[in-house]
Amino acid sequence: MNSYKSIKKKNTVQRLITKTVTYLIAVTGGLLSVINLFYPLFENMQISLLLMVVCILLPILAGTREFTELGYDSLADIEKSISNIEDSLQAVEIKLFDDSIPDDHLMIEVDKYIADRISTARNSVYDLVWQYKIEDTRPFIDKSKFVEKELDKRIKEFCGKEGNKYYELIVVSTPNRYYKMMNHIKYGNRYSCKTIGFHNDIMSTNFPKLQFVLIDKEEIIFASSRYGRNICACKSKKMGAILAAYFESAWEHSSTRTIKDFGKKADPISIEHARDYLIKMICERNTETNELLANINEYNTDIEKLKK
Repeated sequence: MNSYKSIKKKNTVQRLITKTVTYLIAVTGGLLSVINLFYPLFENMQISLLLMVVCILLPILAGTREFTELGYDSLADIEKSISNIEDSLQAVEIKLFDDSIPDDHLMIEVDKYIADRISTARNSVYDLVWQYKIEDTRPFIDKSKFVEKELDKRIKEFCGKEGNKYYELIVVSTPNRYYKMMNHIKYGNRYSCKTIGFHNDIMSTNFPKLQFVLIDKEEIIFASSRYGRNICACKSKKMGAILAAYFESAWEHSSTRTIKDFGKKADPISIEHARDYLIKMICERNTETNELLANINEYNTDIEKLKK
């Protein structure tokens, strides 16, 4: 594209000279033809030869000019095509994760990437975690260690910056998700969380639901154990706009119980509903529940403080 511009600039003077000479020859030929009507110029051999040369050069120069213009038009078309290709390539950026590593290591790499992207986010994060029944690929993480994870730190830092907003739409179907929610509600006025209706028929089935993190409405990170090895990130403003609308619709139609709204304290009643729902699921899926229930119930003190 740059080479086309340099060629065009370099030949501007040449094109001007070509046009000028063509016009001069045309005018000369025309004048000789008019004069010939009144005076027998053809009796002069030199004048006759000059007129013949003019008649020969005029179509040659005209044709040369035509081909030159055609060449510039072709270069312009090529430049436009290259520009369109560049725009298309820049419109979508894909990041693929190494699918040769074990599942637990893969999810750790994804968490690291999400943490990095949240740390550079400019204004918004949409976190959609709503697949109903999920078996964690990693062992349950102790709540005291969970809050120390890099991802959690980045979320806290993001929520501490003026003008930012972190939206989390979650189904509390594992202890890890409950720990995550209970820590995030402490991150201040720029964090908001909703839960999906606990007794909604659609939510209580294995109907597939798209799960992702959306950064600034332009980068989508598809991160879920349900995707198997097909975990990736995609940066595209158009795709971001589509999935932002998807998230906002889910947010609007989720449970009327909001765990925490922007600028407000968390709602203890909604938290209790989420906790009771989780305990019910744990009792249905696990035979050894004492340790898990003990960890979950340790947050009851936080709930009571919110009631005051």
